[in-house]
Amino acid sequence: MKLTKVFDPSAEHLISLAADRAVATIVRAWNENRDAQIVLTGGRSGVAFCQALDYALHRALHGELSTRVDLNDLRVHFWLSDERFVGASDIERSGAALEEAMPLTAKRLIFHQVLSHDESSLEEAVSEYSSQLNQVLGSQKFDFVALSMGEDGHLASCFPGQASLDAEESVMGVPDSPKPPKERVTLTLTRIASSNQIYVLVVGEAKRVALHETLKNNAEMPLELLRKKSSLGQIFLLTNISTN
Repeated sequence: MKLTKVFDPSAEHLISLAADRAVATIVRAWNENRDAQIVLTGGRSGVAFCQALDYALHRALHGELSTRVDLNDLRVHFWLSDERFVGASDIERSGAALEEAMPLTAKRLIFHQVLSHDESSLEEAVSEYSSQLNQVLGSQKFDFVALSMGEDGHLASCFPGQASLDAEESVMGVPDSPKPPKERVTLTLTRIASSNQIYVLVVGEAKRVALHETLKNNAEMPLELLRKKSSLGQIFLLTNISTN
């Protein structure tokens, strides 16, 4: 994949840029008479992205798309890049917060959630999420992926140096995450790499070292491995950290 770095001192501007690009991708899918398939990151960046996307998509639906009756049955499918395997009501879970961040366009959206610790074992949650992917997408690519790089350089719940970074399946369980909570369900880098557009937010000075290692093409960094896993599509690294 081609990696393009985009710098802006404003994290808000970077998130708005990613949201606008996501809307353009959704409209393109709808113009092809199919649902759009979008991957979302969790955490504060994920919620901020969803809020910006909700507003931008709402504006498009009441503007340029408002007269398109043929779009009535088309939807946006949202997939979690990863989810913390904890209880359903635990505030550590990302899915509910992301869904709640998009009230304006909720009728157009389908959120695919990961089973909680209350409902299944880690292995069962991985199997069920993988089944959802297979049933809805099959071998189809994600149209758009929004990720946020962690302070250690992790993407989704794929951490630097993990032997499982090269996993070939679409979904894997993480039983020993370096960051709490210990158990997680994540899309693999292999599955994420099968995407047309990937936007990675790297916001905040705490991520400077991880950004530096990534831009050095350090083979242990997940973003570098993601870049190598596919010759198709583009990765946009959006950062407010100056590297000049």
